[in-house]
Amino acid sequence: MRRLLLVKLSACGDVVHSLPTAAALQRAGWRVDWLVEPAAAALVRACPAVERCLVVPRRRGFPFLEPAETTRLARQLRAHRYRAVLDLQGLAKSAVWTAWTGALRCPRVGFAAAREGAPLAYTRRVARRGGAGLAVERYLAAAVCLGAQSGPIEFPLCIPAEAVSQAEKLLRQQGVAGPFALVLPGAGKPANRWLPKRWGAILARLRGRGNAVVLCGADGDAALIRAVRAHAPEARDLCGRTSWLSLAALAQRARLVLGHDSGPVHLAAALGRPCLALFGPASPARTAPWGGWALGARLDCAPCLKRTCPLGYQPPLCQQRLPIEPVWRVVEALLDGRSPALEPGSGLWLRQAPGRLMHAPPGPGAAAW
Repeated sequence: MRRLLLVKLSACGDVVHSLPTAAALQRAGWRVDWLVEPAAAALVRACPAVERCLVVPRRRGFPFLEPAETTRLARQLRAHRYRAVLDLQGLAKSAVWTAWTGALRCPRVGFAAAREGAPLAYTRRVARRGGAGLAVERYLAAAVCLGAQSGPIEFPLCIPAEAVSQAEKLLRQQGVAGPFALVLPGAGKPANRWLPKRWGAILARLRGRGNAVVLCGADGDAALIRAVRAHAPEARDLCGRTSWLSLAALAQRARLVLGHDSGPVHLAAALGRPCLALFGPASPARTAPWGGWALGARLDCAPCLKRTCPLGYQPPLCQQRLPIEPVWRVVEALLDGRSPALEPGSGLWLRQAPGRLMHAPPGPGAAAW
């Protein structure tokens, strides 16, 4: 079988979106190696479609590499004599590694619209057709020129027994024995985060429906989760206590997963769990959770894709215009196993990915935003 290097260094949500591409390449007869940064390496190692996980060295969280480690990895890549390289990152840092593979006479594939001069490293440049599309679909489209098929879309992940045991231990320590909702209020971009008080209201209603609530996040989400628990003190706090794989095991056990456009929510959706992502400045047409639901405010300024509100609103206007009641109606429908719907005049949009974007029809006298 031919050997190929897939380059997707970060972030964790994007790595999840790339899993179907690895599976499609394997079905097409490729032996897939994956180059990734340390934060997402555990997810790549859990993918059975990947033969080797190669980790890019990083020092103190910055993309400045130790010269000795850089040289060692570059030599390792060249020794594998790849028949093709597929760069799904599309940045200068990934293009450098693509070039350093030494695959001079073989296809080096990437996106024509990649940034930071990355297309200069490619011998085949994939153009977007018919709009950008969801990340999962964009990545698969790039693999088609290497003989992969665009379907079926699968997210191959094998959660190891140790991660399952760790998740069960955490639940026991928190006294969670029955059904629970996994809630992930953190997000990398501050503007993506819903208001803590509103999260508290949703969590209280989940408790009223007989569900425990488990809050998870990275160490940097601790202050946000404390703010949420101030309005929902019965929620269990596992902030900073899970790995990516134990979080995946928790998601598999959860009745429902709630959060934002974030890596943990995309991971839960990839595992086939019912999930809802609350969107602010992010674009549901690009990053709605595959198979899950996305909900947000219908505004002329959204999606802006910014880290903070460019109009100066604090909290961002797109988060202010996402009230508790319509969010709860969607959550309640998912708990009941029903397809959620929007009420007329809500001023919101709702999307299931893959699927069409649904706008709520204006109600009588509703303002057009």
